[in-house]
Amino acid sequence: MAWLERDRPKGPFQLVFRLGEERFKRSTKTTDSVEAAEIVARVERKLRLVDQGDLLLPEDIDVAAFLMTNGHSLPQPRRPKSMTLERICQEYCESLPEGALEENSRKTLDIHLRHFLRLNDRNLRVSEVTAATLQHYVNQRSQEDGRRDGRISATTISKTWSATFCGNSVILQSVSHRTDI
Repeated sequence: MAWLERDRPKGPFQLVFRLGEERFKRSTKTTDSVEAAEIVARVERKLRLVDQGDLLLPEDIDVAAFLMTNGHSLPQPRRPKSMTLERICQEYCESLPEGALEENSRKTLDIHLRHFLRLNDRNLRVSEVTAATLQHYVNQRSQEDGRRDGRISATTISKTWSATFCGNSVILQSVSHRTDI
């Protein structure tokens, strides 16, 4: 059951309701009693659906806002602050399931990621990565001496690209959505 209260005589109506043991109170942002009553009716209807199991509440939401707005005008979940290159590479490695890569492949991945981070600003935000950032890495890496005769090969640089970006779509999405490239 939902009801209206007012904290101040001429202030906006407050929607109050209980869901389980928890009590919720939110402003309707209106002083119009008819409009506030419509909000109450809408919330009561949704509360009945929740009680009947016909409406499931998403996790990690503001329950009152969800019920009052039908979920349509809820603020979008806040995106985490843009991660640094170092952090995203670290999280990618940590997210790999145990046994997903052979030990040798895992060592190779670590080597490629270390080279990538060595030649880039580790603290560069992923949202700031551009095609120029990636090209800078390719140019720098291609000038280094390889383990065998000559310079680092395009194949080796390609492996770094695969290790760093193909498994880490966040970086690719960031670069592909940039308009200043």
